[in-house]
Amino acid sequence: MKTHRPILALKIDGLPVETWVAETHNDDPGTYFITHQDFTPSFSVLSFQEIPKIPAKVTRLEFATAQQVYGAIAPHPRDATNPQVIDGFRIAQQHCYRCHNMGSYGGTKAGRSWQTLGTFAASSPSTFERYLRNPKSIDPKSAMPPNPQIDEPTAKAIQTYFQTFATTTTTPH
Repeated sequence: MKTHRPILALKIDGLPVETWVAETHNDDPGTYFITHQDFTPSFSVLSFQEIPKIPAKVTRLEFATAQQVYGAIAPHPRDATNPQVIDGFRIAQQHCYRCHNMGSYGGTKAGRSWQTLGTFAASSPSTFERYLRNPKSIDPKSAMPPNPQIDEPTAKAIQTYFQTFATTTTTPH
């Protein structure tokens, strides 16, 4: 709260949020944390640095503890000492969770759950990594923004983390 000075936008440029979204976005930008105009990143893991998100629409406010919100996506105790898993978790917690969900927590814009991402990461690691950097190269209809700044160690950390959620019998590498 102190670092980002979040605000709740009920109107943007004098317009109700829904009207502003319709006039300024080609598609639904999804669920976002709302940040102050003087946002400065406070989060950096490997090559991934926190980015500000502009609100699209707020449909509800939920107040919960970090354990309630992030508990379902926290690394399993068997993986808690793997630095790649921990780095991947920290990135996913701050970035992926905005559009992807685990049960009733997280975003729903992407329509792909944590388990789906885990299975994708485990069954096709190289395609998963390409998708992270340039989603439209794999799925031209993808709404996910490109992340060209993701280097190999960062992609590997995200992939290794998500593999721990695979619903197949594939063993993470």
